[in-house]
Amino acid sequence: MFIGSLLYFLIKLINLYLLLLCIYALMSWFYNAVNTGMYEFLRKIIEPVLYPFRKLPLQFAGVDFSLMALMVVLIFVKKIIQQFLLFG
Repeated sequence: MFIGSLLYFLIKLINLYLLLLCIYALMSWFYNAVNTGMYEFLRKIIEPVLYPFRKLPLQFAGVDFSLMALMVVLIFVKKIIQQFLLFG
């Protein structure tokens, strides 16, 4: 019972982090948004996790896909946890 609750909480945290990643990506498109306290807060939360993905060769034609790669990994981990909760 405790493990199931912990895994369910972890899924909720992953969902929240995915939402924050989307907000971070959208804010980075606007010049005035990157100079706000909210953007700095998001940057401090997201950049340490994003840094290993930025070291990978994920830049094509001037577009950085490291954020997308992080989102795919988080969704994959979430699906594994959900399968474990469903069948484990």
